[in-house]
Amino acid sequence: MVSSVTDSKAMKIFLLINVCVWVPYALVCTFAPGLLAGEVVEGLVVFDQSGWVEKVEVRAMYGGAQLAIGLFALVALLKPQHRTAAVIFYLLLFSGLSLVRIAGLLIDGPGLAFTFSTQVDPASYNGGALWCFEFPMMLYAAFLFLKSDQ
Repeated sequence: MVSSVTDSKAMKIFLLINVCVWVPYALVCTFAPGLLAGEVVEGLVVFDQSGWVEKVEVRAMYGGAQLAIGLFALVALLKPQHRTAAVIFYLLLFSGLSLVRIAGLLIDGPGLAFTFSTQVDPASYNGGALWCFEFPMMLYAAFLFLKSDQ
């Protein structure tokens, strides 16, 4: 039996957001791994990709893994019986991303402050990822999970 939350418009929007964010980003990272090395967006140098090893890693982890993450949302969007599993997965995913990124920003980075800027740098990349996507999506997934009757 599918709960009313898993059939809700809020659930479908949540899954659609995940498809629309993860799949295109994964495809760009697969076919243009230099995106995170300043080769596509000048100034966006998240990490060095001067060797083939780093490019393969970006293709695998930012391309392959994120494609799977996005396609899981698509499967759950099209097949409602998988939505409960999807909510649990995305709650764990966004919790892990948010909490570890917060820890990293506090331990290794500039802290949790984030200001919108025209500059593209690792600090704005990390702050933007946290505050504009990962943390809000963690709260959204938590809401769906807590409202679920399963």
